[in-house]
Amino acid sequence: MPFPNLKTGGLLRVTCIAGLLLLFLVGGTAVALRVFGGKSAAVRDESFYRLLRDYDRFAERAGQETGNLDRELDKLEQKAEGTENWLSVLKRRRQLARIDPRYAAACRQSARRAREAYPYSEPLAAIASAVIIRDAAINRETAAELRSCLSLLAEARYDPLRLSLHALLGDLQSPGAALDALPPGISAAGLGASFSPAETAAIAADLAIVRLLRGDSAAAAAAIQGLLAAASPPPETLRFAAEYLYDFGDLPRAAELFSRLPGDEALLRQADALWLAGYSGSARAIWSILAAAANGETADDASIAVSARSLYNLALTAASRTAAAAPLERLIALPPAAS
Repeated sequence: MPFPNLKTGGLLRVTCIAGLLLLFLVGGTAVALRVFGGKSAAVRDESFYRLLRDYDRFAERAGQETGNLDRELDKLEQKAEGTENWLSVLKRRRQLARIDPRYAAACRQSARRAREAYPYSEPLAAIASAVIIRDAAINRETAAELRSCLSLLAEARYDPLRLSLHALLGDLQSPGAALDALPPGISAAGLGASFSPAETAAIAADLAIVRLLRGDSAAAAAAIQGLLAAASPPPETLRFAAEYLYDFGDLPRAAELFSRLPGDEALLRQADALWLAGYSGSARAIWSILAAAANGETADDASIAVSARSLYNLALTAASRTAAAAPLERLIALPPAAS
């Protein structure tokens, strides 16, 4: 059957009208979905936060009477949508578990459900790992959970948690294990909020050693410079940095750091660094002063050892055998150490 004889203009007009109708239909559907879908999401969100406010008021009145709080949290959890909602629920479950340890297991189960709902959420992984290790033994199952959480913790603010998890999992029992376990991103800056300055310095020094074992001397040097940038680095930090710089070739800087440490042992190390850096006169002047450390009958073993090393260095670096004789004679005359 032949097609009707339509004029070109009439066919074009029909096509245009059909296209416009289709455009309005699709556009209207999209607008309706946006309006009503958004409204529905907003209503659900408002419903959750209304329940959250009700729970907080109820918890304030309940005080130590925790019997109904867990059931209320169950209801609240059923309304949770999105990671923010889950974080609000878990925050309150942790508070309840602190008040009443009977609810610690419920808190752990809730954290697991949150991770199942949002398995790639970094904040939920952090909360879940903290909840899992609280008042619970580390067995094969929990270890697997913690390693799953560890794989997601990338931000610097989670550095203390990551370090603690590695320690709990036994990853830091030897330098070789730490070398494989610790990611390069953990930094002293990330640790500072959770540890004291002395603890942060000690951990950062260990991390620098791990980086050296990895062969990343640039990262180790940057970490040590970061430690020295603190307003008042503790003596342990200064000593570690001085020894590192001594071993890796910045001898004048090592000598300067040794000079900031108390005690004759630090002066000896300063003199050693100065000698190797080419400041022989300054080094010998320090050894000459320290050579008298064992003078007197009450000299202790530490003073005798300092004098002995200083006299030996003076003899070894003397300009001639004749000049070396005097410090060697004094070295022989030193009283024996008690040990």
